[in-house]
Amino acid sequence: MPNYEKVPGVIRGRRYRAVTGAPTYLTLYEFEHPKVSESAAWNTQRDAVPVSTRMRSHMTHAPGSPGVYVKTFEL
Repeated sequence: MPNYEKVPGVIRGRRYRAVTGAPTYLTLYEFEHPKVSESAAWNTQRDAVPVSTRMRSHMTHAPGSPGVYVKTFEL
């Protein structure tokens, strides 16, 4: 996760572990815009670490989850 935070457009990343229930883990990234995860820099980082390829086969979005959300308000 730390290297993803170096990708242009990534504000921060957070990793959570469930106390009860499933899924067990959640990784949440905050982007400057919704297309960051489609960038060449993101894809380069995604493929840079061999363990990421193995882990990716175990990662899923929750049913009905689009996986990308847009902030609807400013504080």
